[in-house]
Amino acid sequence: MRCVECGAQTEGPQFCTWCGAPVSGRPSLAEQKADGPDDHPEMAPGPTKDVRPWPAPIRWFFAIGLAFCLILLAIGQVGVVHTPRTSVMHDNMVAISWLGILGTILFLVLFECARKQFANAQAGWACMALFSAGRRSG
Repeated sequence: MRCVECGAQTEGPQFCTWCGAPVSGRPSLAEQKADGPDDHPEMAPGPTKDVRPWPAPIRWFFAIGLAFCLILLAIGQVGVVHTPRTSVMHDNMVAISWLGILGTILFLVLFECARKQFANAQAGWACMALFSAGRRSG
């Protein structure tokens, strides 16, 4: 199928993977279900107003940022484990670990918001890294 807006070849049945525009003029499943007299559109599952995801380059940027922060977190954690606690390098690795944790949470939230699939529970699970960051094993 081709996108009506940008003309790109799309694989998904609902939205263009490049610009995020609807592929066809058909109403969404939530709108089709809300046509009945006893249906309540405000109770329909998922977002009903603007479900179009952000453009693909923005989603890719957030995904790459998320991967970069996860790599940064891994490097920081390895550095914390393998440097003496009294050295300046250890303090730098702790700071890099915190930067990786906070960046991971930030890019995870941004990525999910860009996909228009964000749920509040996801932010709670992402914060689990913060709760376990100060804990030492052993």
